[in-house]
Amino acid sequence: MHPCVEDIVVPRSLEYLSRDDAPELQVYYIQLVSSTSSIHLTPFLSILQLGSLLVLTSLSSGTHDHRRILLQQGALPLLLKLLTSDTRDDIMQEVYSSWNMADSPYYRLRLLDLGALMPILNLLKSPHSRFSLFKIATFCLSNLVRGKPRVNFVQVKPALPVLQQLLHSTNEEVVIDACWALSYLLDGQIDIAEDLTEEGVCPKLMELLNRPSETVILPALVALGNIAAGFIAQTQAVIEANIIQILVHALHHDDFDVQKAATRAIFNFTCRGSTFHIRYLAAQGCIRPLCKLLTCSDPVLLSNCLQVLDSFMSVGEADKNMGLHDGINVFAQMVEKHQGCNNMERLVKLVHGHVQNFYLALKILKRYWPRRFYSLFDIGQGW
Repeated sequence: MHPCVEDIVVPRSLEYLSRDDAPELQVYYIQLVSSTSSIHLTPFLSILQLGSLLVLTSLSSGTHDHRRILLQQGALPLLLKLLTSDTRDDIMQEVYSSWNMADSPYYRLRLLDLGALMPILNLLKSPHSRFSLFKIATFCLSNLVRGKPRVNFVQVKPALPVLQQLLHSTNEEVVIDACWALSYLLDGQIDIAEDLTEEGVCPKLMELLNRPSETVILPALVALGNIAAGFIAQTQAVIEANIIQILVHALHHDDFDVQKAATRAIFNFTCRGSTFHIRYLAAQGCIRPLCKLLTCSDPVLLSNCLQVLDSFMSVGEADKNMGLHDGINVFAQMVEKHQGCNNMERLVKLVHGHVQNFYLALKILKRYWPRRFYSLFDIGQGW
């Protein structure tokens, strides 16, 4: 980076942007209207101010050093001031574009500390906002709550009812960004999951799973999976929203990312849910597609599938030990029927398989199919 960027370009750009009492900077532009061949004079932005804002926008999407300079020289408070002003929409769009600085965790937290959330929410709640700005603001909101370290819930809680309303938008891009924002907020934060459950978000997310677009289905599935990762109350809310059949259907989806998100959602159900929830999931037809997915090569998806199937069979084993189902582990029986056992044997035989999944498959085989387990190594059961 050239030294003049830090020493001259940024300071001068910030100076121009902060000036609101310099008439020599105000200009008019000539707009030719071809249909009438007439000329209109329209008040326009200061050329220098607009150019300065374009410079800062370019730097904000640059390297870490570029963003560091903007932060050190006080660009963020000035951009925030522009955001809350009566600036024209065209310059407002440039201000919002500069919010890609929120891709960096440190700068995202600084933006939140400076109060960047409220003007974005105000624009999203305003019935007079231009739709182009509305879309940009939704993207900015999603960026502000994205990534780790997770944002302070106290700072972002006012966004929850706004996000719920955004889910009802007729614009797919807005819905996608709102879904991702919810999934980010829900990731590992039980208190947020409780608030969103109270807001009635689950039924709308369930409805979005019926959309034909994978780009909508995926974040909706991730958000529902993160809700299910909360307490049993959240898991019960998702079940009561009747989304299980949709999740099972998503396991058969052609898009791999959708399959992976659906598996993750079901994995969260089994981790946090009760034995009743696990039995309910199995009864809805989860086992067959999960057994089929054991043939994939993605280690994360394989791990989730193995752990979910192990949860099912663990409940089945408890029922068997209590004398239920004529002393048969019905879930292990279903896994074997749908080739799950054969697929686990294949995982064990893979020379370059994932080590964690190798041992997980071995553990499952040894517990529920000991004869198959020992036959893999051609050894006796004393091994």
